[in-house]
Amino acid sequence: MSSTNDQWLAASAEGDLARLRELPPTADTPWEAMMLKAAENGHAPVVQYILERGALVSDDVITEATEHPEVFKVLVISGGLDVNYDFETGGDMLINAVWEGKVRA
Repeated sequence: MSSTNDQWLAASAEGDLARLRELPPTADTPWEAMMLKAAENGHAPVVQYILERGALVSDDVITEATEHPEVFKVLVISGGLDVNYDFETGGDMLINAVWEGKVRA
């Protein structure tokens, strides 16, 4: 049987919110890694669930969010993400996402 952390990560990657709700959180629940897995796969409801548990938003999650508009919206609306964040491309994140056609204005 896999470890609980492996189960958390797999459920996050698969977007299995029901399974996430069944798993008991522990002191070492990998919230930030789970958020990245969910963001990579475009699972906005899972990202929302993880944010509600206090996970921090990393630059990697932000990068993935620009590929998935629904995840991006969750981060801005529920995650308090500043759309003027100084993103790695040197411009503002929202403008970059819109410019690249990933998020519609």
